[in-house]
Amino acid sequence: MSTRFADIAERLLDKGYTPIPVIAGEKRPAIKNWTNLNYETSPLLLEELCNKYPNASAGILLGDVCAIDIDVLDDGLAHLCKSVVTSKLGDAPCRFGNTPKNALFFRVQGPSFKKLVTGSHTVNGQKAQVEFLCEGQQVVVFGTHPETQKPYYWVDEDLLEVPLLKLPTITEAEAREVLKDLELLIASKATEPRTGSSPAPASSEFKRQEARVTLAQGFAGAEQSGSAKALEGRNGFLFSQGCALRAQAAEGHEIRTELHSINQRASVQDHENFSQGPLDHGDVEQIVSSVMRYDPGVASSSIADMINELNEKHAVVMVGGKCVIANELPSAIGRYKEISFSSPADISAWYANKLIGQGKNRTSAGKVWLSHTDRRQYQGIVFAPGKDTPGFLNLYQGFAVEPSRGDCSRIIDHIRNNICKADEEISDYLLAWMADCVQNTGRRPGVAVVLRGRQGTGKSILCEQFGKLFGPHFIHISHSGHLTGNFNAHLKDKIVVYADEAFWAGDKKAEGVLKAMITEDTQQIEMKGKDVLTVQNHVRLLISSNHHWVVPAGNEERRFFVIDVGDARMQDKTYFGALVGQMNNGGREAFLQYLLDYDLNGIDLRTPPNTNALSDQKVYSASPIQSWLLERLSDGSPTCEGREWPATIPTSELYGDYIHFCQDLGVNRRCTASIFGRELKRLVPGLETSRPTSKKNSRRRVYVLPSLEECRRCYDNLTRSNAPWPE
Repeated sequence: MSTRFADIAERLLDKGYTPIPVIAGEKRPAIKNWTNLNYETSPLLLEELCNKYPNASAGILLGDVCAIDIDVLDDGLAHLCKSVVTSKLGDAPCRFGNTPKNALFFRVQGPSFKKLVTGSHTVNGQKAQVEFLCEGQQVVVFGTHPETQKPYYWVDEDLLEVPLLKLPTITEAEAREVLKDLELLIASKATEPRTGSSPAPASSEFKRQEARVTLAQGFAGAEQSGSAKALEGRNGFLFSQGCALRAQAAEGHEIRTELHSINQRASVQDHENFSQGPLDHGDVEQIVSSVMRYDPGVASSSIADMINELNEKHAVVMVGGKCVIANELPSAIGRYKEISFSSPADISAWYANKLIGQGKNRTSAGKVWLSHTDRRQYQGIVFAPGKDTPGFLNLYQGFAVEPSRGDCSRIIDHIRNNICKADEEISDYLLAWMADCVQNTGRRPGVAVVLRGRQGTGKSILCEQFGKLFGPHFIHISHSGHLTGNFNAHLKDKIVVYADEAFWAGDKKAEGVLKAMITEDTQQIEMKGKDVLTVQNHVRLLISSNHHWVVPAGNEERRFFVIDVGDARMQDKTYFGALVGQMNNGGREAFLQYLLDYDLNGIDLRTPPNTNALSDQKVYSASPIQSWLLERLSDGSPTCEGREWPATIPTSELYGDYIHFCQDLGVNRRCTASIFGRELKRLVPGLETSRPTSKKNSRRRVYVLPSLEECRRCYDNLTRSNAPWPE
């Protein structure tokens, strides 16, 4: 990969960073006033800099980004410093130059902060210091290191792969806390007195022992050492005791009480330094604080238990040719799991504070699980209700309740006598449709149920109570875009989708998506930032609305079963309260059993009853010409003037009336005169065009009209409706 500024700068900017040209082979920026770079206010500036400094190294402006520069040449100490940072803050992109020196990159959360630095120590004859570079600083990220004259390199991902917003975060408070720990660690390894302006750590004996025990041996090592006397000093002895208590899951107050007690009763038999008496109260409190700052981790012997624990919550899955993590976490409600997807980097970051192993070999649980041979993994995901899917993660989790015999009479009565207004044919079909949802979850009839009616009539109560049978496989949508929009990951594992107050009047794009959802066997699931996933479509669609025109229905429409809901119980709080009360007290289980027992023999679910409500949808869904013709046939007049039905009428007069009709309704889709004539002849097959000769020999084109009754019959036959024509 090229490391030239001209080749890298724009890519860094796209990732959210502010690129700076740096003199090749040095660390100094090639430009002045680099601290004030702003590419948003100067859109052409980056191009100018690329042209002027094409071969420069690439740096970035810090402030939004903090670079933790581990300026340590002792290999073991550099590794320990990096471990301290990642154990506290999580894994981060890591850049190496003069190995083992390295830099870790974090996104600043909250106010930015000035440079922070540890004291400058000498370890084995080499300078050892860590700097938190931030506001007013810059750092080289790609190019040639000035000392080694070799390219900088990255471990795992670099900043061209990790956008600014995806970096792990750091606050000033966190930075200062980690700085203290790094100061302790480096001081414990120092072979010569420290230099620099940073204040020396208090209680040097304690600090050196704390760092040595914590970071070199680890909690588990301290616990298993078998001899506390091996730890130098009273501080180290008490620290090891605290580590042992922490490893046994003791609470902070328990550790504090016990360490103060040990400090008072300890003798030279515990450690020779206790000949000087116990430590001061403040020193013990410092030891307690240090013990509580660190995660004791998990002993190596517990790796198998940890793998099993993470396998219950996570799985590695191939989706669209990419490796993702499926997370199956307990839902806030119910006994089911919330299933989401994340990247492997996310799982490592989440478990960065859960460590496996002992001492120097401690590693985050997430990384161990990802690389373990026993991790749970699948070659893909499916949604297959009631089916065994070896090698694939099946998103189906079953019903929300266990079916049982009981009383669900109120919701059955509500369906038959209120929703369906005591129409037996309509209520039988609706109950059969609902029964098929629970009896045959793996198939669909290709019909959506539409409930049209006024507010407070019980449409939502029916849909919600029915949906609660399906637990995580039911969703209530109140915005049409959540059903027909681009990002639809929430539909990946749904059987019943309830679209509340939804209508698609004239929206052709949404119409196509809606009808495909009802009839197609598969559906495209699109998650933000991930490839489109194709899954089996098991969605049954329930729609309710107060609008007159709810769904797009053509003349041959059989995809919608439209019901005009009765209003006899509108706003009847007592009635609906009793219904919900019964459902919450065994009625839901009884309703599921009722539907499981419902006899579906002889019922053709693909052919719902033809309701007047559906006929209305066809009328509302008609083209502007159809709507115009319906109004004229209803009025019994060829134009809005209200005259009697004639035998002939000028073509221009009829077309002009159509244009006025469209203008009044605000319809922009107006066809030309020729298209109007062709469509009119399709709607009224007996219509003819003529050019009669008048006394003045003019040949004005006219329509020869069939009778009004014949025109109405033609319209009914074509639209398969029975319009309520006036007498």
